[in-house]
Amino acid sequence: MDIDALYNSMSKANDSLAFLEKEKEKLSKQYEKKQKHTTDLETARSIFQTAIKNTQESLQYQLSSVVTTGLNLLFDDKYDFIAKFIERRNQTECDLLFVDNSGNEMHPLNSCGYGAADIASMCLRIAAIELSGVRKFIAVDEPLRFLSKDKHSMTADFLKEVNTEKEFQMIMITHEEDLTSCAGKLYETTISDGVTALSEIT
Repeated sequence: MDIDALYNSMSKANDSLAFLEKEKEKLSKQYEKKQKHTTDLETARSIFQTAIKNTQESLQYQLSSVVTTGLNLLFDDKYDFIAKFIERRNQTECDLLFVDNSGNEMHPLNSCGYGAADIASMCLRIAAIELSGVRKFIAVDEPLRFLSKDKHSMTADFLKEVNTEKEFQMIMITHEEDLTSCAGKLYETTISDGVTALSEIT
């Protein structure tokens, strides 16, 4: 191989090397950019997961506290109430459970009687409205029909305290006189000739 041919070969090799170096630098920058993007995504995911966890914990507390207070007052600390967030089928679901003094978890309708479930349902409605940020107003029709009559008076006191503390306005339709003791105003409805009349009695 003569000198000129060798020089040309070396020149081509240098050109190829320079091209490869540029490609290497280009790929290296792309890799660094993708690595940064991946790191940013992981950081964002971590922040998002932390925010979700904090939100769930806050919801658990706010949903559970008012229900547990009502249950403990009316059922002699027999049950606590928990709202448990669980991942199922790639979705977050919330299990609403009673927990007895031994730590056993149970479905409210399956193990505890419908009276306790009535109290939990009423308290959950109040908590849900409070969390929603809408006007604090609730209207219920015979909401405690399965609650034993001996607990009606205590329930009325509890509802009055909750509504006053949380600044709720409640309209309750009921035939149970003991439940009416929580009313600020009491009305009676009568029907005559197909016409319903409403009259204030307190």
